[in-house]
Amino acid sequence: MRVGVVGAGIAGLLCARRLVELVPGIQVSIFEWGRGPGGRTARRRVKINEGHEISFDHSAPFFSARTGIFKDMLAGWEAEGIAAPWADAGGDIWVGTPSNHAIAKHISSRLANAGVLLLFGHHVLSAE
Repeated sequence: MRVGVVGAGIAGLLCARRLVELVPGIQVSIFEWGRGPGGRTARRRVKINEGHEISFDHSAPFFSARTGIFKDMLAGWEAEGIAAPWADAGGDIWVGTPSNHAIAKHISSRLANAGVLLLFGHHVLSAE
């Protein structure tokens, strides 16, 4: 079985991961229009004075966990050093470490190692 996932944001990456877990031998391809994974957690790179480059998170500044499954996932990410509670924000507020983009990079790296094809710079215009 072959499946295409559109978008390499957190949701698309986790969808692909779950498909690989549930269906032995499945061939999953992820199509992403951007240069890399991340979706709303992607980092933006900008050239400033004299060609110096800076990068920053430009979308979701934080996230929260409402389900037990996602809370368990966050605990695992925290143990791996890619997510942490944002204590100053109070409540159940989390951030990726060192940036929110770290989570998508981590998941996509694991998917690539599992044989998932990650296709960046690909716009999906139709499906059949």
